[in-house]
Amino acid sequence: MTTALPSHTTEEVRALLEPLGSSLLHELGHGLGGPYHVLFPRRFDANAASFRAAFTAAGVDGRVYYAKKANKASVFVERAAGAGLGVDVASHGELREALAAGVRGTDLVITGPAKDDHLLRVSVLHGALIAVDALDELDRVLALARELGRTAQVVLRLLPPGQPHSRFGLDETETATALGRCRTEHVDMAGFSFHLSGYDIQERADLAARAVRLCAHARTLGLRADRVSVGGGFAVDYVGADDWRRFHESTRPEHFHRRKTFPGYYPYHSPVAGADALAALLASTPADETSSLADLVRRAGVTLLVEPGRALLDQAD
Repeated sequence: MTTALPSHTTEEVRALLEPLGSSLLHELGHGLGGPYHVLFPRRFDANAASFRAAFTAAGVDGRVYYAKKANKASVFVERAAGAGLGVDVASHGELREALAAGVRGTDLVITGPAKDDHLLRVSVLHGALIAVDALDELDRVLALARELGRTAQVVLRLLPPGQPHSRFGLDETETATALGRCRTEHVDMAGFSFHLSGYDIQERADLAARAVRLCAHARTLGLRADRVSVGGGFAVDYVGADDWRRFHESTRPEHFHRRKTFPGYYPYHSPVAGADALAALLASTPADETSSLADLVRRAGVTLLVEPGRALLDQAD
C-alpha cells in the first residue's frame, strides 16, 4: 500500500474534528440524511486578499477573477461579488448563476472552448469579456454584436508554444488575421490571454511577455489592447514535502489498475503556491528581457488578469 498523505489543515478544520465539533458533524449528517460539504468562505476571502496583495506589492495593476468551475457553491460567487472580484465562467449556466449572485456582466470573463451562440449572445448583451479561441468564434461574436447593436469586449487567446493541437488559442497567423478583423466598430479588442496546462513559472512569464509585446503591436493598429490574462493554474500546496516524497517512493505499478504507469501527478506539494506563485511570476525575468515581468507590464500600461480557482479555494472547501 502507498503511504497515506496527511493534508495541510487549518485551525477551523481542526476545531471541527475535535470531540465537540465532531459530534456536531455527526448530528448534521444524521439530520441531513446524507453527506454534505463544509465550506469556509472567510478562507476564500483571505486567499483573494493575498492575490491582490501580490499585485500591490509588485506595483502592478491587476485583477483577480474567480474560476467558478472549481466549486459550484453559490457562496463563493457571492463572496466574489461582495469583494469586487471578477468571475471566470465557461457556460451559460455558470454565467446565469454569477449574474444572479450579484456579479456585474462587466466583471465576467467568458472562457472555455467551443462556446455556443446562446452563451456568446448573453455575454455580448452584458458587456462580459470574451476570450476568443478561434477565428470562426470571433466571426460569430462580431455577427452577434452587429445584430444586437452592441460592442463586444474580447481578448484573443494565444496558442501556447508546443501545443499545436490545443483547443485553447490562435496560432501566429490566426492572431494576425484576428487583429485585422477586430478593426471594426462592433468590437473592443481589450488584449490577449492564454491557457497553460502546467505550473512552470518561467514558461508563464515568457508567454505573458509575448502577450504584452503583442499589445504594443495591436495599439499601432488602433486597438485598445491594455489587458493580458495569464489564466489560472496556480498550484496549491496540499501536503508536506516529506509526505509527498514518501508517496513517490512507495508507489508501485501494482497499485494501479492493470499496472498502469503515469508520467507525473498533480503536484500536491508545491514549494511555491497560490499568491506566492503570482508574486514569483511578477518577479521573474522573461526570456529576451532584462527586467522583471512586473516592470514590463508597468511600462506597457497593461492590466494583468489572473483566473485562479483551486488556489482561491485552498482550505475553503
